[in-house]
Amino acid sequence: MQLTNLPILVMATVLAFGDTASADAWCHDSFTPLYQKYEVKATEVPASDIPAICGGLWSNLKRFASCGATGTFCGTIDGFPTTLTWRFNAPWGCNHGMVHSAWWEATQNKWGGISCVNFGHPDP
Repeated sequence: MQLTNLPILVMATVLAFGDTASADAWCHDSFTPLYQKYEVKATEVPASDIPAICGGLWSNLKRFASCGATGTFCGTIDGFPTTLTWRFNAPWGCNHGMVHSAWWEATQNKWGGISCVNFGHPDP
């Protein structure tokens, strides 16, 4: 790559991730011997948008054969009408990149990008 293209690359990167810095979305996963438990949350999501976003999340996750989800939930929790909660269990083959991709496709990171954090194991 020529150095003259470097400023363009830097600017494109800043623009791509600029909206996520102040957004409030997060992801973590924990594990059992047989599967991973994922939980993703985003705040200040319009309540009227949540059903469509949830549909998109499940649809996008299904693109990955190794992400056959069980123990599923997507919606709001009592008392938090604008907090989207997305939970599911998935086999070990369902890695963070697949979850991140499903999130991006469903939300375009409008409420923040996610980077799943492990609790007690390496990313599969």
